[in-house]
Amino acid sequence: RKSSLRNIMAWTFAALALFAAWSVAAGWQDSWRDEHITVFTDPPDEICMAWLREQNPDAYLNVWRLGYDAVYTYIEHEARLDRIEADFHMLPLDYTLSYHDTTRALPEYAFAWNQGDRDYLTFFAYEPLEASPHVWEPNMPGYVYITPVTTLQNILGPIFRDQTTPPDQLQREPDHIRFITPASDEERVAVAQELAYPGWRVRVDDENAKLESVGGLLGVILPPDSQPHDVEFVYRPVWLFRGAVISVLTLIFCMLYILHLARRIPENYE
Repeated sequence: RKSSLRNIMAWTFAALALFAAWSVAAGWQDSWRDEHITVFTDPPDEICMAWLREQNPDAYLNVWRLGYDAVYTYIEHEARLDRIEADFHMLPLDYTLSYHDTTRALPEYAFAWNQGDRDYLTFFAYEPLEASPHVWEPNMPGYVYITPVTTLQNILGPIFRDQTTPPDQLQREPDHIRFITPASDEERVAVAQELAYPGWRVRVDDENAKLESVGGLLGVILPPDSQPHDVEFVYRPVWLFRGAVISVLTLIFCMLYILHLARRIPENYE
């Protein structure tokens, strides 16, 4: 009967609405922290990461480690596992500053507990930190650094730590990087070691600024006004939001279409 079909369509409508609500909730859920999920943690990673975090309780840490089978350890310690050995490499925006490919720059720390990894790090001028459990360090800048624009224009190789200045109050989320730059009377560039990929935006002192691709990394030129500046890099991929809008509109259309069909069922239909 018509009433039965309407009930079926109403239940279908409700199921679609529940599915949409569940999809939104699942997208926001921090599922990797769910206590019921089994994750792999490697004891050497945990020992090294715990020691490094103890030495740097408030810093955002950027670490190299061969492989990515113990990523959870780094997430738990709020550190970034640099150079995950994937089978593809995303291409950054065309370079606007620096002719050197900075996307392959070495991170400020590395873990190595077998001879092969140690030989690799030695080749790139890493040195073991005294009294550390297999933690190595090169003369490389941190995750975010500030350097004069002229330094980038005149150098064809990597940037070293003594050529840079670290920021203050660094805060970092996967889609949001914020920090304060020290005051200076020279033109400088602030660089975050994330790929300059389409979708990133930058603001300086709450004003939109031009995003620079510093050899493939996120960057922004700071004005030489002897003032500290509040810098924010924010990832807002346009097509992701457009896709979400299209999905919502499609769901609404399907619901309205079902209701429209229900109204057209004859009263004496069996």
